[in-house]
Amino acid sequence: MTKKKKPDTNKEIQSSKEGTDTASGKADVEALRESELRYRRLFETAKDGILILDAETGMINDVNPFLVELLGYSHDKFMGKEIWELGFIKNIVANKDHFEKLKSKKYIRYEDMPLETDDGRQIDVEFVSNVYLENNKKVIQCNIRDITERKRSEIELKQHREHLEELVEERTEELSITVSRLQIEIAEHKKAVEIIHYMAMHDTLTDLPNRNLLFDRIEHAFSMADRNGTLVAVLYIDLDGFKEINDLCGHEVGDTVLSILARRLKGSLRESDTMARISGDEFVALIENLLSGCDAEKVAEKIIGLLRQPVEIDGHQLTIGASIGISIYPSDGANVAQILKRADDAMYRVKNNGKNGYALCS
Repeated sequence: MTKKKKPDTNKEIQSSKEGTDTASGKADVEALRESELRYRRLFETAKDGILILDAETGMINDVNPFLVELLGYSHDKFMGKEIWELGFIKNIVANKDHFEKLKSKKYIRYEDMPLETDDGRQIDVEFVSNVYLENNKKVIQCNIRDITERKRSEIELKQHREHLEELVEERTEELSITVSRLQIEIAEHKKAVEIIHYMAMHDTLTDLPNRNLLFDRIEHAFSMADRNGTLVAVLYIDLDGFKEINDLCGHEVGDTVLSILARRLKGSLRESDTMARISGDEFVALIENLLSGCDAEKVAEKIIGLLRQPVEIDGHQLTIGASIGISIYPSDGANVAQILKRADDAMYRVKNNGKNGYALCS
């Protein structure tokens, strides 16, 4: 019988290994090819300009279509040139020394650089360079991004902002002027209101309180008297002989006499008391915080004495007297109308009894 040969196991293993290495090598080559294709597609379709330089010589090895279109130069004008030979890039790499700086730093970035296109236009670009190895050889990749529109937008935005700031400043100034005018108008209006209110409460000729203000003060005086347990006196004053002066000398002289006598009447009272003119030649004195009706009589005597003093006008001495009726709150009345009525009645009794004096209503 013939013996069967045993299979050579070592040869089979070696053959299998060689087949595996061959397949692996093919896969690596395929992967590299695909990687290069992907890079090429990115290079060709990139929306940034790309220059590939020999890091040792500065020679341009490649340029992508975007940069060719951006600058308007032909592809041939780039290829085989040393980078500093390109006039349009002189602001970045003007000579070999600049290139050495570009190479030694490995990474350089210029945020805003001007470039000149083939038709003489100036554009603004962002320039970035990186040094790396490609097939064990150093290359420099320059990425050039067109920022002309962005810069123009930034300038327009800045101008727009400055314009808005100017408008705001102008508007603020206008508003400030308007506010100042309004403040003046408000102050004038307030002053006008105060004047109107003052005129509504005072006699225009003598500047004494009129009937309206007098009534308010009498009401207040009555309230204070009720609270403090004091008395209030009302003196009704009618000038004796004034009508004759007015008729003989005229209203202008009459007004002058009234103004002089009004100052005397006001001067006869305390600051806390009130002297009011309620009609042509009639006045009312309001005396507050009294303890006795006798105090009111003293005031009446003082008033009569002051009014007896002659008034000199244009070299003429004019003499005026006064008839005064006195009523006391709360004994002579419970309200303003009653108190004034009783004082008026007392004043007419003085008139009927010879004038130039005073009388209490009770």
